[in-house]
Amino acid sequence: MVLAIFNGSIVLAISNGNIVLAISNGSIVLAISNGSIVLAISNGSIVLAISNGSIVLAISNGSIVLAISNDSIVLAISNHSIVLAISNSSIVLTISNGSIVLAISNGSIVPMYSSNGSIVLAISNGSIVLAIPNGSIVMAISNGSIVLAISKGRIVLAISNCSIVLAISNGSIVLAISNGSIVMAISNGSIVLAISNGSIVLAISNGSIVLAISNDSIVLAISNHSIVLAISNSSIVLTISNGSIVLAISNGSIVPMVV
Repeated sequence: MVLAIFNGSIVLAISNGNIVLAISNGSIVLAISNGSIVLAISNGSIVLAISNGSIVLAISNGSIVLAISNDSIVLAISNHSIVLAISNSSIVLTISNGSIVLAISNGSIVPMYSSNGSIVLAISNGSIVLAIPNGSIVMAISNGSIVLAISKGRIVLAISNCSIVLAISNGSIVLAISNGSIVMAISNGSIVLAISNGSIVLAISNGSIVLAISNDSIVLAISNHSIVLAISNSSIVLTISNGSIVLAISNGSIVPMVV
């Protein structure tokens, strides 16, 4: 049967033992070629479309319900969001309510977003690359070390190569260590403790130097804008209180003493 028309519509059209074209009520009800469904449309949307034993395109109510190619889900969309999308046995993209719930590539989590549009967990090559809840980095680890960790807009802990590079709380540096020594430590806008190579290089509290030691000797020590104690090479070089020299000793002798 090459052509069969009923009520102005093609009811059945068969060529070479296969249905080439079958149309009812202006839409294609069944169309089969070479034992596979090439095109099947009902009510203006594709209900079932299969080629080579795999679903190439399947659409219901204007959204893709199931789409499978080469035994893997290529695209699956429900209510305009991706419910399940799998390629090469790994989840490539999974989106619910407009945010990524789970996304896995090559056995690692590439991005994982919460429904609030922030990254909850992101893992690549077995290390945490980026983890952000509520717009702040809680934990970020690369190569087994914390590279960047921020909570509530402040750096809580930042470690690189087993040393603290930068650690800031309340807008000031609480602890900063490089190569096992404190490079800079600031609290309330003034330096509380600063140590390099095992010696105090600069230590300032309330805008004045309380203790400053280099090479095991006090180089400069100032309190309330006057020198209380200043020692170099185990001798007092200059000691000034209230703008006048109280005690000054060099090489074990008092050099000047002014009141």
